[in-house]
Amino acid sequence: MAVGEDPIAARYADAFWAVVQPRDLTQEALEGLERLEGFLKADARLQDLLMNPQVELEAKLSLLGRLLERSWSTTLRAFAQLVLSMGRAEALPGIIEAFRRRADAERGRLRVLVRCARPLTASLRTALKRRLEGLQATTVELTEQVDPELIGGVQVLMQNRLFDGSLKTRLAELRHRLRSVRVHA
Repeated sequence: MAVGEDPIAARYADAFWAVVQPRDLTQEALEGLERLEGFLKADARLQDLLMNPQVELEAKLSLLGRLLERSWSTTLRAFAQLVLSMGRAEALPGIIEAFRRRADAERGRLRVLVRCARPLTASLRTALKRRLEGLQATTVELTEQVDPELIGGVQVLMQNRLFDGSLKTRLAELRHRLRSVRVHA
């Protein structure tokens, strides 16, 4: 279980992994889960509906089947039925993320989020990717997120750890230190 990972989500992801991995259905399962994740992110009402105890389980499964179409395999349906019947719809985003991490680990890949004030240049992006791959001894997949509030520098989110080299954070630390300095007259 990764640092900060929801233990319930991790257990469900592990259980689903144990079903699909020996049957070589990992990629199919991951694609279905990621498609479901896209729908959950696009419309918060979907998760509300899935969590609503007044909506029948079959109606929830039917809706998911229509949304996911070809990605709605019998294995994914059975897994969704288990999660929903146990009242764990709120854990779906965590389950999907935990499953994705297992699939990435199996493939020797690490997903890294890089937040920066401005888009990275191609050379800086390549250098950062190489450096992280050297440190982690695995293939790194960088996702870049521009956040002008950082002012400068970067934040790297990797394996639920944040490495913060942003100017915003450095200025906040400097402000804190300056406030704690006593000036004698």
